[in-house]
Amino acid sequence: MKVILTDRVHNLGNRGDIMQVNDGYARNFLFPNRLAAAAGSRESSKILKEREQEKKLQKKQIARHEQVLKFMAGKTAHVSKKIAAQGTLYAGVNVREVVQAVRREFGAELTSDLVSIPVAIKKTGTHNLFYGAGDRKVQFFVEVSAM
Repeated sequence: MKVILTDRVHNLGNRGDIMQVNDGYARNFLFPNRLAAAAGSRESSKILKEREQEKKLQKKQIARHEQVLKFMAGKTAHVSKKIAAQGTLYAGVNVREVVQAVRREFGAELTSDLVSIPVAIKKTGTHNLFYGAGDRKVQFFVEVSAM
């Protein structure tokens, strides 16, 4: 029996996939748990439309990330923190503070999941950070100064 998955099913597939499964598996597990719909039903056309909309949304998000990647390459954001007598920070700089500094200085909206800090920032000075995922990463800088 051909079914369209309405949700991710472990060891079977993801939402919107059309799969060939045994009749009993579909009737006894997938349909009662609302994990699939018959491939020819109205539900299947609804799921396929939603999947197309998700793909369009993903394309828009990828285009927006590409713009941010180009914009952020080589930029320097500034963060002010309280420091101890030795020149070290009382609290390290975290991703949330970097995202806020970039938003405040450049108006760019970074996704905090895509900002990576390779080494903990616990001293004043200029530090390297990366924005992006996979093979598409750009380097930018954060300058930490005394408050």
